[in-house]
Amino acid sequence: MDMSVLPSEHDTAIYVADLTAYNNGELRGGWIILEPYVTEDEIWAEIEVRKLIGKNPDSDGEWNDFAIHDMQGIHIGEYTSLSTVVEMMDERGELERKGIEPEIYEQWCKETGNHGVTEFEDAFRGMYSSFNEYAEQFADDCVLCEYLDDSTVVRYFDYDAFARDLAMDYHVMKVCSDTIAVFDV
Repeated sequence: MDMSVLPSEHDTAIYVADLTAYNNGELRGGWIILEPYVTEDEIWAEIEVRKLIGKNPDSDGEWNDFAIHDMQGIHIGEYTSLSTVVEMMDERGELERKGIEPEIYEQWCKETGNHGVTEFEDAFRGMYSSFNEYAEQFADDCVLCEYLDDSTVVRYFDYDAFARDLAMDYHVMKVCSDTIAVFDV
């Protein structure tokens, strides 16, 4: 087992294991920290340089099958292709450029079972200190905007009851002690 590269707690990394070796009782593989790699070819180059996966002797230099036995900072399946991993890293970079923390995306993927930045962006409503804050903004922007500020409807509107009912249609995710993220269901 290659222990020469261990990810720090802040790294996004995958542990790639050689399935042929694994099926023969040998642990062969290692951690790959994903941030420096932009393409699938660069990840394969790292695998080759560090000899994390063997080549199949019965073929013309084809790689043995592999699996991702562990991951950190990214939510993927055991048999996810490296091209999909690269796509997901590109999507994470896109979210970061838009000011959205990748950890929020990862948490959303885990909690909802959904994957894909497009689905995340379509569902994402924003970050708020409470769901009531979101409900008040939604009510003011979409429900009460038709009425004058001094109208009876505006003066007697029950924001708390509206927030309670509205919460049934949203996924609310606690991000930290004083912040939530709101998503469409």
